[in-house]
Amino acid sequence: MATYNGARFLSEQLDSIRDQDTLPDELIVSDDGSTDGTLDIVADFRRRAPFHVKVLRGPGCGYAENFWSAAAEANCETIAWSDQDDVWHPEKLSRSLRVLQDTQVAMVSHSAALVGPSLKPLGGMYPGYQTDRVLEPLQGQPLAVPPGFVSTFRRTLLEQVRWSGRPLSHQHALPLGHDHAIALVTFAGHRRAQQAAVLARHRQHGANVAGDPTEAKLRQLVTGLRTPASEYEQLGDYMYGYASWLGESRFDEAARYYRTIGDRAYMRTGVRRSDTSGRRLLCWMEAMEARVYRPIDQGGFGRMAMANDVAAAILGTAR
Repeated sequence: MATYNGARFLSEQLDSIRDQDTLPDELIVSDDGSTDGTLDIVADFRRRAPFHVKVLRGPGCGYAENFWSAAAEANCETIAWSDQDDVWHPEKLSRSLRVLQDTQVAMVSHSAALVGPSLKPLGGMYPGYQTDRVLEPLQGQPLAVPPGFVSTFRRTLLEQVRWSGRPLSHQHALPLGHDHAIALVTFAGHRRAQQAAVLARHRQHGANVAGDPTEAKLRQLVTGLRTPASEYEQLGDYMYGYASWLGESRFDEAARYYRTIGDRAYMRTGVRRSDTSGRRLLCWMEAMEARVYRPIDQGGFGRMAMANDVAAAILGTAR
């Protein structure tokens, strides 16, 4: 758990960890210099917790570094990230551990309900998995990142992440977060599982470090008629960054996969930037031949993007 001025909601999350039907062996709390009552709450919880609680001074370089330094201290086989302001279902750990054991995947993630500050349901899910699935490497949506608070994974994944050299994320244009780095390595070379079960409540309170940074953006890139060409070009750059990072870690097939996605994003740029509708339509036809619009789960942009691009080519919008 990474904490920073989280006193307002922290007790409820700590209590939900204490109330798990399968208790953790250890809770590692890394605090990044809180000036409210966060450390007092953690100290009180540490005295009464039915498991070991280790408290660390964080590196003071942001939430991703704080999470990563905490995980590096874990002496265990399995790690679960914990935000400071959510509430876990009592069976979160037991059900996640059971899936890890039964399916022999490297990581498992589950659905979560979006709630307000008082835990009142907001009617949404993040993520909202519809079915239980076991996915092979490079299977599923390559840009969908399971957030850390729903993820449980094998510690060996930490050793496969080149943390200091990680690329910029398409989510926020900053170096990959702790959860994205683990998710990308898992997608590249390991089996993973998704659970439809809702095993956490994800609190939205206006001061979240991260909410859902990908869903709206991905919808825009697929269907937004007026999305400028520069955004597709930027997406292509991010994909090439992922490819380079993964290639240096010997995930060669995944590196080729992300370069292909990058090339497809660059082709969508041409649909918008060409000078005439005829040239834009020619770029669109070339994109069709290059399978730019294959299903999203297969590294394409999907049929909605195909219709979007032909409209952009004819109308000459979003250059």
